[in-house]
Amino acid sequence: MLPTEKSKLLAEKPAPPVSFSSSKFGSVVAKVSMGAIITTGILGAIALLNASGHAPDLVRARTMLPSFLRSSTDPIYRDSAFLGDDYNLNNNVFPGQRMEIPYAFFQDTKWHDAPFFRFDGESVEKGHISQEELTEAKQRQGDPKKSMPVFKTAGVDSADVVVTAHATNMNSIGWVIYDSAKKNGLEMVISGEGTHFHGFADKVIGLKAALHAMSGNPIVVVADASDVFLQCSASEFKDRFTKANADMVFGGETQLWPEISDYFKRDAEKALKNELSHSFGDIGKAEGVTPINRNDIPNGWPNAGGWMARKEALLEYISSTEARMNKFATEESPGEWGYQCRPDGATDVDWNGKYAGLRGFDDQLCLNAYNMAKLRQGDRRHKLDADGSILFSTNGCPVSDTGKDSKDKVYYKYTGKAPCLWHMNNPVAKIRLKEMSAAYPNHFLTPEGTVAMASTPDEHPGHRPQHH
Repeated sequence: MLPTEKSKLLAEKPAPPVSFSSSKFGSVVAKVSMGAIITTGILGAIALLNASGHAPDLVRARTMLPSFLRSSTDPIYRDSAFLGDDYNLNNNVFPGQRMEIPYAFFQDTKWHDAPFFRFDGESVEKGHISQEELTEAKQRQGDPKKSMPVFKTAGVDSADVVVTAHATNMNSIGWVIYDSAKKNGLEMVISGEGTHFHGFADKVIGLKAALHAMSGNPIVVVADASDVFLQCSASEFKDRFTKANADMVFGGETQLWPEISDYFKRDAEKALKNELSHSFGDIGKAEGVTPINRNDIPNGWPNAGGWMARKEALLEYISSTEARMNKFATEESPGEWGYQCRPDGATDVDWNGKYAGLRGFDDQLCLNAYNMAKLRQGDRRHKLDADGSILFSTNGCPVSDTGKDSKDKVYYKYTGKAPCLWHMNNPVAKIRLKEMSAAYPNHFLTPEGTVAMASTPDEHPGHRPQHH
């Protein structure tokens, strides 16, 4: 699905970036009823002029309106706390801009009663009420005060490549991907700051909000926030993605999760998946390295912790995912939102029978269903990166299985590939964040980030103790 008119309106040129401190937020731009009346009249006049061909398009015209005249469906720009222009991890200063994607962009979708928006952000920010104190019932109300917060770095709207992630706390969770992006000169959009994490559905709705916050049609790298390292510039990401000759590239992992047994029986789809996985050739090949020979494809199934496509292709994926989201006819588990993605080809009987145990939304189930549907259709533009030509899930490989090539890229010895994105995708792998950072200091992270990683808890080094 191409962006809707509403999403196009979100692609406005933003206000000048400011530094963002996650511990201090500014106030929401006030909306007044008279302003709404005036806006209606102005926009009506503009629309008439547009129809006659005597005015700039509606999107550009709306950008010329003062903030108090913009409609409630516009992103609300906030004046963030200003602690300087330079990135300072120790002081929790992340230069960029904060905005809110309004509830209006979700209210006519299956997300309308989801509990993962930030409700009445102004009250929460001012300490009148905590996110945790909000009742489930209130979270599910269709209230225009609800929003999904988005943080974006200064160069997002002119970037060829943008990295996205979802993090409820920049200081303790989002800092890893931000620092790694900073080290490689990559622009970022991070959704979810200040929300309460409910599950993997947060990542999907966060991605939708992040896409609405971007202009143009950049290549978007979708990553997990706290367990991903990057080692490529924007130009190298773009070059590898272009050479892959794909609309979407999925990072892989060794097993299908959640496991849908029917997928293992689809010989034609599996054969096409494997063929496409072998089509990356020398993309990402480590310089001067001979891989340790191994015949199997290391990562044979899509992993939701690292994948990429252009923005419009991701909007199509979001639309497909929303169409695939269903509730079970059987009684739902208490406290759960109730939606899940149907596996590809699942009938009503399957859904309420053999798949009835699929409780709780899983973004990876949705991603695998989408990929399987594309394979079933014979689509050759959606490819699984099985050997880490661009995106690699480590599956807990020890640091001894890695090395550094003559181009200063860290590579995996069994494939001879130096991926742009390293995803530590299981509990064993996550604890190796610290080991990888120590083995390659100032490589994946900035010097400041390398020091911070060394002081994080061993059980989950991506979660930095909160500092305020």
